[in-house]
Amino acid sequence: MQIHGPELGKKYTLHEIELNIGREEGNHIVVDLDNVSRKHARILRRQGRMFVQDLGSTNGTYLNDHEVTQETPLRSGDLIKMGGSIFKFLTGDNVELQYHETIYTLTIVDGLTGVNNKRYFLEYLEREMGRCHRYGRPLTLMMFDIDSFKKINDVHGHLAGDYVLRELAQTLKRMVRKEQCFARYGGEEFALVIPEDGADRTLIFAEKIRQTIEKKHFSFESQDIPVTLSLGVANMTPEMMEPLQLIKVADANLYKAKKSGRNRVVGTIYPVATTLASVTSLVREPRRPIDGMALVRRNLDRSPPGPVLAFEVADERSIIELLGSSSFETWTFELEQEVERVIGPADLLGNWRDRYVLAALEVRSGEERARAVVDAVRAAWVARPVPDAVSGRLTRSLRTAVLPPEVVVASGERCLDRLAVQLLDDAGRAVLLDSRSELPFPLSAPRALVLAQRTAFTRFKAIVDALESSLRFVVALELALLRDGEHARARDDAAALIASHTGEPLPLGTWEELAVQLAVLLPRSSGEPVMGALRSLVRNDGQRSALSERVREAVLERERLIGHGITLSDDAYREQEEVFGKLLDEFLKLLEPLKQARLVSVAEIESLEADDDGVRYALYGHQGATEHFPIGHERLEARLARDWCYLLVQGRAPLCLAPIVAARTCESCGRVEVFLAEGLWLGAPRERRPASGASPPTTRPRFAFLSTPGPGSSSRPPKPFPRRILRPSGNPPRVPCRWPRRSSRLRPLTRW
Repeated sequence: MQIHGPELGKKYTLHEIELNIGREEGNHIVVDLDNVSRKHARILRRQGRMFVQDLGSTNGTYLNDHEVTQETPLRSGDLIKMGGSIFKFLTGDNVELQYHETIYTLTIVDGLTGVNNKRYFLEYLEREMGRCHRYGRPLTLMMFDIDSFKKINDVHGHLAGDYVLRELAQTLKRMVRKEQCFARYGGEEFALVIPEDGADRTLIFAEKIRQTIEKKHFSFESQDIPVTLSLGVANMTPEMMEPLQLIKVADANLYKAKKSGRNRVVGTIYPVATTLASVTSLVREPRRPIDGMALVRRNLDRSPPGPVLAFEVADERSIIELLGSSSFETWTFELEQEVERVIGPADLLGNWRDRYVLAALEVRSGEERARAVVDAVRAAWVARPVPDAVSGRLTRSLRTAVLPPEVVVASGERCLDRLAVQLLDDAGRAVLLDSRSELPFPLSAPRALVLAQRTAFTRFKAIVDALESSLRFVVALELALLRDGEHARARDDAAALIASHTGEPLPLGTWEELAVQLAVLLPRSSGEPVMGALRSLVRNDGQRSALSERVREAVLERERLIGHGITLSDDAYREQEEVFGKLLDEFLKLLEPLKQARLVSVAEIESLEADDDGVRYALYGHQGATEHFPIGHERLEARLARDWCYLLVQGRAPLCLAPIVAARTCESCGRVEVFLAEGLWLGAPRERRPASGASPPTTRPRFAFLSTPGPGSSSRPPKPFPRRILRPSGNPPRVPCRWPRRSSRLRPLTRW
C-alpha cells in the first residue's frame, strides 16, 4: 500500500510471482515521479515468501531506511522507499483491518517524518485553546523551521533533505511529552503546542531544542550536514479565540528569528498579570481534580473521613456509536464540571482512570448530604442538552456510587475498588436476569463475533476460532468434573493424559483430542445433564461419536486451509463458512444443558460467617455475549479464588475451571475480562495437609489441577496466560488501557 506519494492510500494486491515498480507504463505498479527510475524495483514471490529487489535504479531502493543491494525478504509492516514514494508491505490474516487502520493513521500522521500532520495539529490547537480559556490555564505555541533547508536539498539532494526531516522529527519526538502535540506544519516547518506551561518555561525548552539540533550529528551517505533551527514562541491571550491568531504571532516571531541571523529563539511573552487577570474576569477559577488514590488518602487523613462519591457517564456504547470515539471523553469532562459546581469549597474533587469522577465530602457531611449531592449532579446532568443531530436518540444518564464514612474507614485504600464494583453492579443489574437462558460467555461471545465480520475469509476464521474456544472450554469443564468426582482412577488417568501436554501452547488438534479422551473418563451412569452432554462426544464403546468425527475432520481441514497458508476464492471461503458454521451450531446445541448452569467469577468477598461455613460473594455473571458482566450477590459454602472462573451447577459444589478459564480485572479502568488459556500451565505440585488422625498423603505426583484453589492460594493465571475472548470498551486509545474504544462491542479473538 502506498503511504506517501502521488496515489496516497492505494492498495496493490500481490497476486503475481513478479511485480515490477517504476515510472514507465509497462510496470505492474506505476509511480509517476521524476526521482523514480523507469524500472526501479521488483517484488518477488519465492517458496511462499515475498522479496524486494532493486533493478539498478538511479536513486536506489530503501527497505526500512537501509539500501537494498540484493534480494531482501519482506515482513509485514516493512516500509519500502523508492524516490519520493513510500510503500508499506502488509500480509497476514487480517490485511483488511490493517489496511483501514493504516488509512486512518495516514489522516493524522505525516508519512515522511512519523509525527502528526497539519490537520491534526489545527484540531488539537483549537481544542486546547477552548479548554485553556474555560479554566484559565496557560497555553504556548512554538513554531520552528530548518535554516537554509533549500541549500541542503541543492547541495546534498532531496533524499538527504528527507533524511534530515525524518531524523530531526524523531529526535525531537523523544523530547516531547505525551500531552503535547508535535506536528509537521508544512515543508521544513514544525509546530509544538505546549499546554499548562507558561511562555517563560517554553522559551527555556525552545533553547534546549535549538542546542540539541545544533549539536546533533547529521550524516547522509558519509556526508556531514550541519543543521540549525530558528524558533518563534508565543503564548495565548484572552483575546485570541481562533487558532490562526496564535499561529500568526508565533509565525511572526519565527520570521524575526530568521531576519535577525537564524539559529536563535524569539518569543513574545505577555505579562502573566495581564493574561491571567483577564481570564479570571471571564471565568471562575475552577479547582483542579486530583488523582483518585490521592483523593482517598487525603480523605483518610481527615478525622474522621467524609463520604466518597463516584460518578460515571452511562450508555457509553450509544455515545460512541452516535457521536464518535472521542465523545465519551468529552462527556466525562463535562460531568467533571457539573460535579465541581455542586460540591463545596472544602470538598475534594478527583478523577480516576479517566472515566470516573470522584468527590470526597467534608468531614461533617453525612449520608443525607451525599445523596443530595448525587441528586443535584444527576439533575444538572439530565438538564444538559444533547447535540441536535442525536436529539431523541440519545439521553444523558449517570451511574453513581456512594460510600458512607464508616465504609470508607473499613475499606481504607480499597475504597476505589469498592466504588468500581458498585458502578459495575449498577451497569449490569438490568441484564442479570436476561442472561440466565444463554450459554456461558466463552461459548456465546465467539459465536457472536462471526456476525461482526465483513468478508468470507474473516467469517470463516471467526467460526474456526469459535470452535477452538468451545473445545478449550469443554476441556476445562471435563477437568473440573474429574477433579470433583469420586473416581480416583479417573483422576489418575486424566493426570497421566495431560502430563505430556503441560507448559506450552496447544494446537487446535490437541484440544480436540483431549476433549474426546477426557470424555471417555467421565462416569457413564451420572444423571446430570451437563455430564451427559459431554459423554455424548463418545459412544458407549469409547469410540468417537458421529459429531466428534466430523469435528476431527473439520480440524484437519482447518489445518489444510489456514495452517499451511492456502488462499481460496471468496466462493470457496463461503462454502467452507457454511460447512463449519453448521458444525459449530451443532456442537453448541450439544452443550445446551450449560444454559441451566452459571459461569461466574469473584468480584468481591462481602462477608465471612463466624462459623467459617459460609461466605457471601459479589459474583460477576459471565453468561451470554453481554456488553457488561453483571454482578449478583450470593452466599456459598465453598471457598472461591479470585482469578478463576467457576461453573455453578445445581446440586453440586462450584466447579473451578482452572487452569484454563480465568477472569482478570484491567488495572487501568477496572473492567473485568475473561480469558481462555492457550495451553495447560498447571503450576508446581502441591500436597494437601492431612486432617488430624488421617493417613499421610500418597507419594504419587499430584498436579495443581487436582486440587481446587482456595481464597489464599497462589494459583494465579501464569504468564503468558491467556487468550482474550471479548472485552467491553474502555478508555480512549491514548490511555494505556487494554480495551480500545470501538463502535462495536465485539472484538476479535487475540492471543497472548
